Amino acid sequence: MFKQTNKLLSLLNEQLCRNGTEAYLPHLSESLLTDLLYAGLNAPAFSEQQRWQLAQSVSIPGAKVRMSPLMPYWPFDVLGRKAGFDEDYVTEFASYLKRHPHNTTREGPFGTWTAQSNTALGLTTVGQVGAHEMEMVLAMLADVLPK
Repeated sequence: MFKQTNKLLSLLNEQLCRNGTEAYLPHLSESLLTDLLYAGLNAPAFSEQQRWQLAQSVSIPGAKVRMSPLMPYWPFDVLGRKAGFDEDYVTEFASYLKRHPHNTTREGPFGTWTAQSNTALGLTTVGQVGAHEMEMVLAMLADVLPK
């Protein structure tokens, strides 16, 4: 679903850029591009990083939205952030993961931490993947937070 949404956004954006915001066909408009972008940004099935990728597919200025600087580095497939959650708390959480001993390099706000391959672990449902990611995060935080 993500690949198709991203492809549609890219194609519509390309068409509008090539022909101006008033495309040859009246139903292809900047308004349609904005609506499709917002639908993708609000889709619960897309990860934070996927939402960021959708926003990057759009170059029409009116369709741009303000995004968290952490989104392109988001290491989770299922775990997300609560709408309206304070960015400072998320940044602090990222800094704890970055300090974990397994991070040999410190690139990005989360370090090099990423979730393990879910298919290799035999995790097939969103619930299983989310529970696994939460277990990993809690274990890592237990290692780096003061006791």
